[in-house]
Amino acid sequence: MVAQEQEYIGKHGAEDYNQFWFRDMEAILVREGLLEGDALNAVAVLKMNQVLVDERISTRAHGWFLQGGIGYIASDYVGDDGDPTLDVLYRYAKPYGIKTQFVQDLSYSTVLSDDTDHLFNSISSLTYEVSDRIDWENGIDLRLTVFGDDIRPNVFVSEAFSTYRYYLSNRLSTDLTLSVSHVNDKVDSNGNDDIDKALFFGITYRLK
Repeated sequence: MVAQEQEYIGKHGAEDYNQFWFRDMEAILVREGLLEGDALNAVAVLKMNQVLVDERISTRAHGWFLQGGIGYIASDYVGDDGDPTLDVLYRYAKPYGIKTQFVQDLSYSTVLSDDTDHLFNSISSLTYEVSDRIDWENGIDLRLTVFGDDIRPNVFVSEAFSTYRYYLSNRLSTDLTLSVSHVNDKVDSNGNDDIDKALFFGITYRLK
């Protein structure tokens, strides 16, 4: 029944599905003799809503999807316009147990014009739920830019990151991220030959 949330959203709408979902779960609990008084009290309903709806946890998904789109550049930095864009994203996700989640994103972007550049991106991440309020995410971000002209060499950026995420509430979280990255542009002594290390701190507020 818990796994059927999307079915209830599709049938009753995102704003009103809770009442029907909770009602059917209540009926199951009553049938199995797990409720005193044969009904959920107000505290139990609020707790169910907090755990099943409001609780902010890391992405839990299993499966894949493929999406693509075509855009249009009205104006760029040099004043050119009229070029269409192509963007493709493939995502594969698989949970391992109830605490670990793997996500793989593969994307491709380009501007359909003369001397077309190609942007390839691969992000692999593995998130472990340390507790209800703490997630630990580790991943690798690989970015390849293939330029359409013969003047600029291709640029390959590799980055490994580790994020410690603490949920202050269902909507507010803090992130502490350590990243190590390297840029390979086939150009020596241009200031980016060394491995870069960075530490980031961020605060995220979820609107809904």
